[in-house]
Amino acid sequence: MSNNSRVLFYAVFGMLVLVWLRVGWVLIYPHKPIVFQNVKIQGEMKEFLPGEKIIITAAYSKNTGLPAAVYRQLVNTYVMNTTYSETILPVGSGMLKEVVHIPEYAEPGKYRVITSYVYLVSEWPIHRETVQWESEEFTVLRPGASAQLSEAVQEVREMLKAYRRTK
Repeated sequence: MSNNSRVLFYAVFGMLVLVWLRVGWVLIYPHKPIVFQNVKIQGEMKEFLPGEKIIITAAYSKNTGLPAAVYRQLVNTYVMNTTYSETILPVGSGMLKEVVHIPEYAEPGKYRVITSYVYLVSEWPIHRETVQWESEEFTVLRPGASAQLSEAVQEVREMLKAYRRTK
């Protein structure tokens, strides 16, 4: 084997090893760009009307400075995509405050919010990591339900006053 062939063989072999290491690191290494804990909906009643906004807080621990594409969905018996945004959270631990808008056309019922953070870890080979968190369950009331509820409370108060007068 000539000297030029030997150099060419080692150069090609070295390139193949580097490509193998790159592909192995991107596709096999367990990337954890962010971890969410303690997801809570703000408010005691956890009842909302269509068109209102829900404020959700979550503690996070971010391990990378990569930007994320954020997708939010309202999930009932069907899935409604609500908003899309791009965000860069600071590396380290912190509190996240998400505002999710309930669409005007949302049907009454029990819902939960599922938020997906999609990170592009590598462009070659393409590798995306998706991290999701899910909120606790909340209720979307039909419009006018708060007025109906206040009328019912008023009726109960009047009944209690009438009962107390008879005693």
